[in-house]
Amino acid sequence: MLLTSNSFIDPLAPPIAGVRHPFVPSTNMKAVIAGAGACFADAEIAQAAIDLTELPTYEICVLYIGTASYDINLYKERQTCQFHKMGCHVKSLNIANSSLTFEEMKRLVEGATIIL
Repeated sequence: MLLTSNSFIDPLAPPIAGVRHPFVPSTNMKAVIAGAGACFADAEIAQAAIDLTELPTYEICVLYIGTASYDINLYKERQTCQFHKMGCHVKSLNIANSSLTFEEMKRLVEGATIIL
């Protein structure tokens, strides 16, 4: 199937083989933008992300999505350590070494309060 720039895909429709659905962000999406590396290991940056949620930390689920090289646990720990210390729940979605189905990945993303 060929889609042109004039094509419309209903983001809520079931997937069509060979066609990607566009990402439709929440209308209340907020962002803390930081450079590469262990920026979120900085307590002030992690706290800024937490503050944007307006939730107590015990209700926050942080989803860490590393790139292929960041599937390594050491890098995940560096990026998420402050969130752990502050009482957030942390989950990860590995990209290189994952056997999750599309639906499992979708549930992880949809259940996240903060995505790294």
